[in-house]
Amino acid sequence: MKRTSFTLFICALLIYSFPVVATRYHVNINSGDDANDGLKWSTAFKNLQVALDLIEDGDEIWIAAGTYYPTKKIADVYGSANNTTKPTGDRHRSFLINKNVAVYGGFPANSSDATSMNSRNWRVNQTVLSGDFDNNDGDNFENMAENAFHVVILFDASPALTLEGLYITGGCADDIANTYTGNDRYYYVTGSDGGGIYAYSPNNTSSPTLTDVSFYGNYAKLSGGGMWNYAFAQTASPRMTNVSFVNNKAWNGHGGGLHNEGGGGVFAQLTNINVVGNESYLSGGGLYFTALDKCSPTLINTVVNGNYAGFGNGAGIYMSTLNDDAEPVIVNTTICGNRAQKSDRKDGGGLVIWPIGISRATITNTVIWGNKANQIDNFFAEGDWGSANNITASFIEGFDDLGPTNLPGNTNPMFLVPVNADLAPTMEGDYQLMPGSPLINKGVNTAISVSYDLLGNARIFDGTVDIGAYESQGQIPSFTETPFSEKAIRSYEGNLYIRLSQSATLHIYTVDGSLIKQVNNLSAGAYIYTLPRGIYIVTLSNGVTEKVIIR
Repeated sequence: MKRTSFTLFICALLIYSFPVVATRYHVNINSGDDANDGLKWSTAFKNLQVALDLIEDGDEIWIAAGTYYPTKKIADVYGSANNTTKPTGDRHRSFLINKNVAVYGGFPANSSDATSMNSRNWRVNQTVLSGDFDNNDGDNFENMAENAFHVVILFDASPALTLEGLYITGGCADDIANTYTGNDRYYYVTGSDGGGIYAYSPNNTSSPTLTDVSFYGNYAKLSGGGMWNYAFAQTASPRMTNVSFVNNKAWNGHGGGLHNEGGGGVFAQLTNINVVGNESYLSGGGLYFTALDKCSPTLINTVVNGNYAGFGNGAGIYMSTLNDDAEPVIVNTTICGNRAQKSDRKDGGGLVIWPIGISRATITNTVIWGNKANQIDNFFAEGDWGSANNITASFIEGFDDLGPTNLPGNTNPMFLVPVNADLAPTMEGDYQLMPGSPLINKGVNTAISVSYDLLGNARIFDGTVDIGAYESQGQIPSFTETPFSEKAIRSYEGNLYIRLSQSATLHIYTVDGSLIKQVNNLSAGAYIYTLPRGIYIVTLSNGVTEKVIIR
């Protein structure tokens, strides 16, 4: 008997001494097969949801370049016999993730078993999660009647849930009448929020980690065109690095790019973020943060420009609380060219911080300029109980009394291509600094926690950091590669735009397959082509193909 007990003890000790090895699954739309086991590139799955159905906490999914469409309906997973109203339509298909896993895109389309993490390049090997099942969306959210309500759905996302190297597009959360509730009201999804990503947690945190992710062309009938992140009881504090919210829309709510709400507070961390050309009907055309308790997001190296709020506050960024103070930290951020059209409350085309308690914002090395609203164009940061903001080494247009380290309110910042806020929502504009800009070398180095600026240049050049998201390199800057969007091929205002990170051959076909233009070995850069009105198929030799509508 003693020997048996000792043997069981040793077996239990061995089990708990050796951790379970995580599984890595591979997905390749180009050469995979869902009958495979997915454990290596040569036996990759074809569809992403097959891997998502198998994952456990700690697993990884590697995805090859290509466009992937969601296939799983939430009712198929979380439905119950007592729920007779569960959705069954094709538009309820989403990529469903409810485990703490890492999903990596950006692997080559021709990945082999020798392909490693070092082969990833998310901009070259574009891995697209698309809700546009018919591949016919227009740039102004046309032709979305068949699109998925949500491209991705996340439940109970902890920081261990990682999405990296992905393009998320074509979500259309326009089902105002539908709310899906799973077993015991635990899994709750509205059809009108979060076109790109719908993230929700009733009892836990909703704080996923996103790196190298682009949200483009997503729509919500209410809030969170690009992403809706909501934790009912705990914090909603995503970690985002190198993330873009471009041309997303919240038609009748808040947060055209991002709506982030936490019952237990908001402590989001955003670094190297592009928030461009988004639109909301209410507050936060670009970014919207609200909390029951403290609202304290951190923004570093972030550009917020060309965003629009129709009848709300803070067209660029809006922050609020219901019970506590707001204590955001904003460092080396550029908030320019945003427009709040109408409001019966405090405006703020650029940044609005309006808690129930006290506004205790720490703003350093930041520029807020060229925004427009009915009452207060650029900046409003005051709680119902007052303000105690700390603004250092910054430039806020129209404010001359911020202290000796800040620039005068009538300074000309000398941006490369500033855009009039009247044009918002717009994806145009380039807010790099021209030589001689008064923002150069006027920041404070002690606030710096990152080594590079938004474009990947050294964050400190010539000894002292600059004000804003971009660091001058001592010469006239070249245009950024993505002045209009993160998509390599797109139409805008009647023209065709091509963006290349490396050399490729371009083909433009009419919709009936006739080749009308070919450009061999087109070098890296941004290109504009004028075409007659019509529908075109545009291909690049790196594997990217888009159907483009020219109006």
